[in-house]
Amino acid sequence: MLDAGDHSNSDSAESTITRGTSGPLKPRIRENKAEQKEKEKRQRERLRSLEIQRDKLHKAAW
Repeated sequence: MLDAGDHSNSDSAESTITRGTSGPLKPRIRENKAEQKEKEKRQRERLRSLEIQRDKLHKAAW
């Protein structure tokens, strides 16, 4: 049989579990944002490289 003390311990343990599982998500979100920024940076660099290549080919065609 549970008394009032046992019930409050159960609640505090449950809130600890909730806090424990939400904590590690923030670093993952930061990692995802960093990965996304890196991906966008590589994409911009690749696009710039292709633009330079296109300009060189266009200039050579004249």
